[in-house]
Amino acid sequence: MTSVGLNQLSYDREDLELTLGAGQRHPLVREVNGLLSQIPYLNYASPADDRLYSENVRRSVSRFQAAEGLMPTGLIDLRTLLALATPTRARLDLSRVQFTVAGDAINARSGPSTNYPVLYRVYRGDTLEVIGRIGVGAPRNIWLQVCCLDGGVAWIRSDLGAISGELGLVRIVPSEELPPEPTAATAAQPLLDNLPATTPDGAPIVYLTFDDGPNGDYTQRTLELLRQYNARATFFVVGRQVRDGVDLVRSAAADGHYIANHTWDHVYLDQISREEFYDQVQRTRNELVNAAGDLFTLDGDVFYVRPPYGAISAENRQWLAEMGLTSVLWDIDPQDWRRPGVDAIAGHVLNHVFPGAIVLLHDGGGERSQTVAALEIILSELSARGYRFLNILGQ
Repeated sequence: MTSVGLNQLSYDREDLELTLGAGQRHPLVREVNGLLSQIPYLNYASPADDRLYSENVRRSVSRFQAAEGLMPTGLIDLRTLLALATPTRARLDLSRVQFTVAGDAINARSGPSTNYPVLYRVYRGDTLEVIGRIGVGAPRNIWLQVCCLDGGVAWIRSDLGAISGELGLVRIVPSEELPPEPTAATAAQPLLDNLPATTPDGAPIVYLTFDDGPNGDYTQRTLELLRQYNARATFFVVGRQVRDGVDLVRSAAADGHYIANHTWDHVYLDQISREEFYDQVQRTRNELVNAAGDLFTLDGDVFYVRPPYGAISAENRQWLAEMGLTSVLWDIDPQDWRRPGVDAIAGHVLNHVFPGAIVLLHDGGGERSQTVAALEIILSELSARGYRFLNILGQ
């Protein structure tokens, strides 16, 4: 049997033809952990359990893929594995000052104030290189320019984590290099800014989201389980599937779930023209409003979009803002679409959940019986932990 050597280790070619993802255990995951830890801008440390493909592994792989110009799937395939072994951006000249996230999840913005839209979420323990700063006085007045998130830079308020190194040595970014102040059309939308992590009485909140529906029996069974646990969720709907699933969309809206936009036919938004982009998003918006707009009592319209595959560029975000829309990604992705097993899906969510987390699941796009079975476990276990389940409007 032909074998391939990597980092002085040998694997059967059959192993390298597999894809690895969330919840899996495999000898190659240990190798992936070692390779990730050698990429300076990831600031990644191998965990004690280095054979488990954890959420931290998935996020770091996704960041690396984006920096290398690969599709940020968070999966390990042969192309990603070879890129990890020979990264093109592994020798960035970065600051020795670092910022480590203290909270469960914080927002990284396109500019140094809360007026700027959120570009990314970063998580407890994530460490980023500080390459610039602005502001004086109290820590909440000092903003740090950090690298590298999906190959780019962003801004984080300095009181939201711990700084190691001499901040005074970090370059002060001159005003002429700062991004333009947001206009009314491009200002930050309230979604990620204001999503509560707990209810007024202190109960933790989790935001369950479902992509790629509606899809007959799977969407119906999902709605029944959510009803059973008095749970609200968000459904990111594919436009071309609405006409065959009008009753399901209307049922979801009537139950208090938020109905959102997942493009017309699940395209890569970052790879199409502005005209195609507008058609994909607005056509779906119109279809949803026509099908169930009379039941959209939460906000009367469809204001939130999830880009398929999580693929969205800064230009795409600008286009959405001009349409009065906001993109929504996720915090936890058990990659249920891969059908890794009920226990793997449920276990990944339960092991990585935190108050305020947005969880990505699927009620369409293929055979989803594993997701439905895992959802019942997730709802039961998190209910026992005291979690409440709300839609992305916090309702």
